[in-house]
Amino acid sequence: MAKKANHVLPLNDKAALAAKAIDKKRTEYQIATERGLKLIVRESGVGTYVLRYEIEVGAKRIHRKLTIGRRDAITVYKASDIADEKRREIADGIDPVAVAEERLTAITFKELAEDRFNRDPDLADSSKKLYREALEADVYSAIGDLPADEVTPAQIVPILDKIENRGSLVQADRTKSAISGVFAWGRKRHAMTANPTTGLGKRSSSVERDRVLSDKEMSAFWRATKSKKAWLSKRMRLILQLAILTGQRRTEVAGARISELELDGKTPLWTLAGHTRRSGRIVRGRTKNRKAQVVPLSKQAVTLFREAIALAGKSPFVFPAAPKKGDPKGKTRLPHIHGESVSKAVRRLRADFAIDDVTIHDMRTAISTWLGDQGVRPDVIDRILNHKPKSVTRRHYNFALMDKFVRSAFQLWTDHVYRISGESSPAIGKSFLARARIRPVPRRIRRKELVVPAETEKEKAMQTRDLPQTRTLSL
Repeated sequence: MAKKANHVLPLNDKAALAAKAIDKKRTEYQIATERGLKLIVRESGVGTYVLRYEIEVGAKRIHRKLTIGRRDAITVYKASDIADEKRREIADGIDPVAVAEERLTAITFKELAEDRFNRDPDLADSSKKLYREALEADVYSAIGDLPADEVTPAQIVPILDKIENRGSLVQADRTKSAISGVFAWGRKRHAMTANPTTGLGKRSSSVERDRVLSDKEMSAFWRATKSKKAWLSKRMRLILQLAILTGQRRTEVAGARISELELDGKTPLWTLAGHTRRSGRIVRGRTKNRKAQVVPLSKQAVTLFREAIALAGKSPFVFPAAPKKGDPKGKTRLPHIHGESVSKAVRRLRADFAIDDVTIHDMRTAISTWLGDQGVRPDVIDRILNHKPKSVTRRHYNFALMDKFVRSAFQLWTDHVYRISGESSPAIGKSFLARARIRPVPRRIRRKELVVPAETEKEKAMQTRDLPQTRTLSL
């Protein structure tokens, strides 16, 4: 049987608040008409409501004490309601104390999130930074300390509503993605049964970016990177120029290592490592898609890399980060120039030289589009951008680097950039076109309208007399 109290209090909040420790000793009061509900008052005056009950464990009956709350935090009536709910659970065979102990040992949402940040090999460092900032800003304070498997959609929606009400729809979607990723990791690693973000949907409407720089805009941007009026370091100028010529991502260029470069000989290369597995553990590479990338370098790109290496001193990085002025410890965020610094430099050039709406990522679009317009094979362009091929054979079995074709395409693009910028560069020769496997383009290609000749006699026969022998595709 539950322990019998010698002192009884009426179900009255005034009486409960006035109860004191008798003879300055810990005193237990029974709340009248409330089976098992007690008020324990300590010598310090702190009073706590508890529920005493018995539960069968095997062939034995065990006495339990469940803490409900302090009397200065909840009323005696609230304590009575909680006690009624717990008694119903006990009648159904549930042990509230055992449940509470499990909750104390259960992994919290914050612990699960940090576990993912520390152990998920597929989470890129840039995504980790964005997700952690999103969770620390709006999520941890709301559900961080809750057991992860008890979080519900009803608790997540107010978090996203709060962010949306600030006018940050994209940030709301990013936060939802961060939360969803944590639960996906939990299901994978901790056998969670559900992801409470399922079905919540997006709050922002995304628009695919289709910005393609014209030759005039590309020329203006290239000349801006060389202008004395640009407030850029020599290293940053070289990063931007190499990003244009190679079409690689900002973090890949800014984080280039000297050990990745083979600049001597007739076939200079830049090799970026992908993810590898060593001794059962994944070693992170430097590429976004985790696949190694081999970049055949044009003659001009080799010259730029040599300039950068001369500036790097003893650093293993081509573009080492410089410590902030006045910092005695000389600490930097990364040992090399940060990708965010590259984006800031582009925004500065855009403002100072009135170049409208251009990002560093647009250089990848520019090289891909221009080479496509020249008839370069799609698989060569995919290799340049290090995109995963859609073909199963090419994705899993064919790892050919196609150096001859890719190298010729890079040299074509580089010569084009130099030529439109007013710098000396040889004209595009037929040998380059042949090496890059370029199909002939019968007419000058325009960005707004692409004219494609009819390919077969059958197609020609199907056309009416009034229609020209061409098909027009709008881009």
